[in-house]
Parts: sequence; structure tokens; C-alpha cells
Amino acid sequence: MLRELLDAWRDRSLLNKMYDEFTQMLNDAEWMYREVCELLLTGEEGRDLQKSLFKRDININKTERRIRKQIIEHLAIRPKTDVAPCLILMSVVKDAERIGDYCKNLYDVWRLYGAPLQVGEFTETISELHLDMLDTFGKVTKAFAAADEKIGYEVVENELRYGRQLDDAVTLLANSTLPTKDAVCLTLTYRHMKRISAHLGNIASSI
Repeated sequence: MLRELLDAWRDRSLLNKMYDEFTQMLNDAEWMYREVCELLLTGEEGRDLQKSLFKRDININKTERRIRKQIIEHLAIRPKTDVAPCLILMSVVKDAERIGDYCKNLYDVWRLYGAPLQVGEFTETISELHLDMLDTFGKVTKAFAAADEKIGYEVVENELRYGRQLDDAVTLLANSTLPTKDAVCLTLTYRHMKRISAHLGNIASSI
């Protein structure tokens, strides 16, 4: 069904414009996630990421508000036209906006920890899932653009697997003897990553 809806959008300049803007939101969110996770894992000294990170987040927020405003105006003028694609877009732009927020939360963890988050097997879990989730960002963008249900299902299944892995990691932390600072920062990182994965899964599920 979504493929037909997307084809219909592309025949209308406004809906096509909103679709392109949503794709840019995903691209900005992916950039934020990649950069902040690499910073969290490497702790590269002297790297001033905050300004660029917050600029991308502001762009995401502005685009979300703009798309929602355009959708409301469009449906007000044409209340019986494009309802389904507009409702889908209204939902997924919120997911993209929330991903940006969680990326900022991960940056706050890096500032709180003040060093590379290198804590043996716990960091290995973050590093492995980070690479998997970067791949997921690309799959979500591709799946949504092509209305590819197969890729969408794959992303949703992976999101469930990531959630279980991150929950297991928190359980291990709860039973560890790590210093408080390590345990708190690792737990926050796991939880923020889980929420990012969940929002990617929500976008994929719209297909």
C-alpha cells in the first residue's frame, strides 16, 4: 500500500517536498548518531562537536514543525485527499525528531564521563551495536524511499534483537561491581541507544 501512496505523493509537489524534507531529517539524525557515538567511544580530545550537533538538532526540530504545519494546512484545504500518507508522515517525523533528542542525550553522557567510555566487555557491546545501528539508519532510509516491506520487516526484527541485547547488558551492569560513574554512564548509553533503535523501528513499521 505504501508504494502506491508514495507514488501518489510524488505526483504532488507539496507532498513530494515534505517527503524530501523528512529524508533530510533522517540524514541529519544519522549524522548526529554516528558522530556522537564515535566521540563517546574514542573521546577524541579537542573535538568540538557540540555546536554542529545542536545545529543539526535545531534543523531537525524546525523541519518537523514545518512538515506538521504543512500537513495541517494541506488537509484543511483538501480534507478528503492524501489523508493516509499525511498521517504516516505526521507520525514518522516525530520519530526522527526524538532520535535527534536522544543523540544529544548521548553527548551529555560523554560530557558527564569526561573520557572515552572504555569499560571492557560493556563498551564492546556498545561498539558492536553502534555499527549495526548505523547500518539500520541506511536501511530505514532506503526502505521508506522504496516502500520496501522486506527491508522494513528486517529493521523491525533487528530492533527487537537490539532491545534484548541492551536489556541484557543493563542486567549485567546491575550485578557488576563497577564504580558508580561507570555504571551510570553505561546504563544511560544503553537506554538512549535502545530508544534510538525503537524510533527507527517505528519508522520502518510504517511501511
